Amino acid sequence: MRIAAPETVLKRPAAAATLGLVFAAMCTGGAQTATGAALLAASLCGVLALAIATAPAKAVLAASRQHWLSLLAAMTFTIYVLASAWIGVSETTPAFIRMLWHPVWAEFGAQHGAISISPYRSIEGLIGFFGPLAAFAIGALTVRERDDRRAVSTLLIGFAGALALVSLYWLWADSAVQQHRLDARLGSANAAATLLGILSLMIAARLLRIVRRPNPGALKQIPSRLRMMTPVFLAPITMSVLAILLGCLLLTGSRAGIVATGAALMIFTALVWAPWRAANRGGPRSDVLISIALIVGVLAIFGGQIVMGRMLSITLDAGIRQTLLDMHWAIFMERPWLGHGLNTFHELNAHYLTTETWRDAGYVGAVHNIYVQALEEVGVIGLVLFALMLAPPLARAGWAAITKQSGAEWAAAALAGCILAFLHGYVDFGLQVPAIAALLMFCLGAFSGREKASVSVREEIVADYTMSKTSETMPAHMAKLTRIATLSDK
Repeated sequence: MRIAAPETVLKRPAAAATLGLVFAAMCTGGAQTATGAALLAASLCGVLALAIATAPAKAVLAASRQHWLSLLAAMTFTIYVLASAWIGVSETTPAFIRMLWHPVWAEFGAQHGAISISPYRSIEGLIGFFGPLAAFAIGALTVRERDDRRAVSTLLIGFAGALALVSLYWLWADSAVQQHRLDARLGSANAAATLLGILSLMIAARLLRIVRRPNPGALKQIPSRLRMMTPVFLAPITMSVLAILLGCLLLTGSRAGIVATGAALMIFTALVWAPWRAANRGGPRSDVLISIALIVGVLAIFGGQIVMGRMLSITLDAGIRQTLLDMHWAIFMERPWLGHGLNTFHELNAHYLTTETWRDAGYVGAVHNIYVQALEEVGVIGLVLFALMLAPPLARAGWAAITKQSGAEWAAAALAGCILAFLHGYVDFGLQVPAIAALLMFCLGAFSGREKASVSVREEIVADYTMSKTSETMPAHMAKLTRIATLSDK
């Protein structure tokens, strides 16, 4: 895999702008405030509008056809949230609609009501929802050819390297105030672990692509006794960024985050090294796995005490999370179908707080379980719509990975990254950080589908076909053209 030239990257302004905006959001707390989420969403929607305006009409239509179910689910979810935030007056609202209003309105004797306990907060949440949605659409429009994927991967490695170095600087700067865990200024080391795990998977996919298609001249210069360390010599920058990311992940001290990342890496490994993958398509590279295993082993030896120290408080943390889980599960069961309103966790937590739960739940910002929080806010109906948004691209990424379609490594990394966020979301809230969600959705949109061969590859095939006509018979040069076209789709 070649490194994308600067001019190649600059020709993908939508991807560069998206990652730049997400990086800026990461540096300002992950856009977790209402204002930050709205600014990120508005900026990404602006980039999406420009991407649609400059993209070929056929590409926009193709992306729309490919993701029609996700788009339909997103539109339905938007209407659903707007309907829940609509405030009606008792005298003019039909009785069957008043029956759906949240009971808190009647408790305070209001002459109006809404399905949401806090309509204004629901509108804020809907605005923030458009950020990851726009990032997904930008990713789907950005990667249409192989050169696009190469350019996006170059942008990702710059994004990951810069974020890791800045996070290390922040950890060093905050050490004066007893900050012993890396949190990347996201307010939570566990959320930072989700982010670093996702980036590690993307960089691992890039490393595998580079090593699978090495430069023959560079490969000959590597001594035979060091062939097991081939990735270090062929992709030193990528290997360095991956090592720094894994080191930062360890410095978060996130127990569940590290376990989820390990599980996601195993899923990624199973997909790219699976026995059903054809051997004549580049084949597996065990040296990549060995290199990653060596990095993990060294980091575990020299930094494992951070995680082991965190294990001492696992019982206390589990008790707090269980209190939150029991409390908010009971809130969900009061309105299981409709929920209490998008983005209303703080209102619900304050309204249902008791003297028994005050110590554990009085000063938290999330349930620390994305499924229970989604259920209590948007109900079963909203969660089903979420599933319909994500299921098609996830299924497409899984199919591309197991059938070794073009960009299979990237599809496997996108799928594994989503699984990582879903696993860690069972005990934490990383996926609820708007900037993290936007990054993950951008990668899923960019790498979940099958893209066309790049213009440069098509020109190479046509040139080879034209030259072969002068010296080969028709069956011979047609067979050669078929072989080159097959190789170009690797």
